[in-house]
Amino acid sequence: MEKMKDGGMLSWDIINMSGVDSLFQSEGFFWLTTAVATGLAAEEMTRFFSDAPQNMNTKEIIALFNQCIRNNDITEHELEQARSWSMDNLKRIDRWNLKTMVFCDTGSLGISKGFTAYWLNFKLIELEWQQVLGLDEVEETYQFLNLVLADSEELAQIEQAQQDGCMNEDQRLFLRSHWQRSKLFWTNLYASLQLFALGLIEMRQPELTHLP
Repeated sequence: MEKMKDGGMLSWDIINMSGVDSLFQSEGFFWLTTAVATGLAAEEMTRFFSDAPQNMNTKEIIALFNQCIRNNDITEHELEQARSWSMDNLKRIDRWNLKTMVFCDTGSLGISKGFTAYWLNFKLIELEWQQVLGLDEVEETYQFLNLVLADSEELAQIEQAQQDGCMNEDQRLFLRSHWQRSKLFWTNLYASLQLFALGLIEMRQPELTHLP
């Protein structure tokens, strides 16, 4: 797993287009986690885009996730449903991403806040249910989550400043840089998972330095 840090700003914006890295051995649980993370990200982003749908299916996604966790199993139908939800969420996010081709305070905040919402939820779920990380990798993941939280707090302050009409230049520079990486991440993730959904690339576990 590779992390990129730039002045306190995180970004896992480089997606491997030859395969989908996952700590899950089950494709079904990968798609379920993706559905939850993209659903919560899209829900966060709805506040920033005027064409956002009135009703999101996030509660339904989380209910299915909890059911599959309790059963310790996911059926083929449930896998297909999770994959469909994931791609629908990403299609919606991609539409918003394409509408934000030029930096603007409101739209760029939406793209960036969706990015932090996605990673916070995806990595927390993955960390809770994976069984392959050694102590070093777990520590690195917590460090990554600390960066996500730091970025999320900074973006929350920027949003408040934007609402109050007092965003300063340092905040605008941070947001512009964060938005550029977040925008690239969403583009690459959507493209990668389209290939995966079509069976053109495979899911694989990342190379780990330590195994338990």
